[in-house]
Amino acid sequence: MNSIRVTDIMFDDVKKSHYDLGFFSCGYERRSSHFPKILLKESFEHIITLCFSDFKDIGDRQENELFYKSYAHDMIELKYDNKKSADILISAKLAPRDGKSLLPKF
Repeated sequence: MNSIRVTDIMFDDVKKSHYDLGFFSCGYERRSSHFPKILLKESFEHIITLCFSDFKDIGDRQENELFYKSYAHDMIELKYDNKKSADILISAKLAPRDGKSLLPKF
C-alpha cells in the first residue's frame, strides 16, 4: 500500500521549491491556469494536465489548453462523466513516484 504525506506550505515556499511531479487541470475558467502561470516550468521534473474532451468552446478553455500544451509534459483528455478512467490514469501516473514530491492543483 502506498502512503502519501500531505503538507501545507506558504505560496512563497511553493515558488522556491522543486517538485518531481506537478498535477494540474485544464478547465473552463481563467483561474484554471493562473497558478501554473506564476510557477516556472523548470520547477517540475514532470507535469501532467487533466482536461475534458467535452465543451471545448466554453469560457476560457481554449486559451487554457493552448497554455497547457506548451507547459505540460502529458495532457490526459477524458470525457466529463468518465471518473473511473480518470482514477485509473491518475493512479498509473502516480504509482512509480513513491517517495517523490508532488504538487497537485485542481
